[in-house]
Amino acid sequence: MKKIFNNPYLPDRQVENAFISCQISDKIESKLKSYGITCYKTVNCENINISVSSHPDMLFFKADNVIYVEKNNKMIIEEIAVDIKQTIIIGYNFGAEQLSYPEEAALNGLFINGYLICNKKTFKPEIENITHIINVKQGYTKCSLCVVDEGSFITEDKGMYKALTANGFDVLYIEPGEVKLKGYDHGFIGGASGKLDKNILAFTGDITKHSAYNKISEFVNARGIECISLSDEPLYDYGSIIAIS
Repeated sequence: MKKIFNNPYLPDRQVENAFISCQISDKIESKLKSYGITCYKTVNCENINISVSSHPDMLFFKADNVIYVEKNNKMIIEEIAVDIKQTIIIGYNFGAEQLSYPEEAALNGLFINGYLICNKKTFKPEIENITHIINVKQGYTKCSLCVVDEGSFITEDKGMYKALTANGFDVLYIEPGEVKLKGYDHGFIGGASGKLDKNILAFTGDITKHSAYNKISEFVNARGIECISLSDEPLYDYGSIIAIS
């Protein structure tokens, strides 16, 4: 029987099934497959900006045994988690109208180590028994956070850096602007990353070309984790690699 990860951003073993953008490059998909990962590609959500409409972290949120996923992608997650009886999968409806930021960021939050990190004004899932909420101004919350381990992050958002460090997390701040995202001035490091195993942090592009690479690798390696590049392409925000099982 498959084991669904309690936290899709913190797999405790080798990832076998991952939820990825349907726009991800062939090189990156091929590299993921070389690690033995079966890739399940998103279906575009027509109600949000086309630049982020395929991003898994825009379409998916998990807290404990409850998964919220955009309604047209619900069947994909159900297929991955077919044997996971205790997991509740809820199809989220963005509605019929075309949405823009911040309304389109309704599922863009992160539940980790007992904390829900989100913009309370934009985040929509109603999660029971959460007592610790870190409220941030950034609606693209998960996009802006590269999860290193349960207590450590990398971000280009100063507000999130301040909020998370104030709550006891270790956070590496790096300057924004080097992650690409079509339709925007830049993308986010969180949306250009994902863990493939407990000790492997992967980046969707060549992380060694980032001007802060030495600081990033030192921060990550100090926690016993390896940085890997999934291609020789420029870093691109595809909306996170989400480890399901």
